[in-house]
Amino acid sequence: MQHRMKTHPLTEERLNHLLANAQTGNLATLNPDGTPYITPVHFVYSDGKIYIHGLIKGQKIDNIVRDGKVGFSVYDMCGLLLDSEGTPCGTNTRYESVIVTGTAALLGDAEAKKPC
Repeated sequence: MQHRMKTHPLTEERLNHLLANAQTGNLATLNPDGTPYITPVHFVYSDGKIYIHGLIKGQKIDNIVRDGKVGFSVYDMCGLLLDSEGTPCGTNTRYESVIVTGTAALLGDAEAKKPC
């Protein structure tokens, strides 16, 4: 975990708000050779779980079937923190982010896939 994430963690409320309101995130799966494969995805956050919307075939699906270990990230760029002297190297970004690791599973049940 990055130092800034340790010193400036999101509250549970902000974490849930970001996951509930963001429409896209990045899903990382593992290729057969162990390298990461990162895919921008649409998702829904419900009951503490992240549901990814996507095609039923493809590299990310093949990767999940072979090895369910995944990473997921979402962020909201709130704005730039400009250097007081206007130097680009001193400019930073104010943002909120969530990074999740865990195990993915494919939903085969059509009922479970229906919107709430």
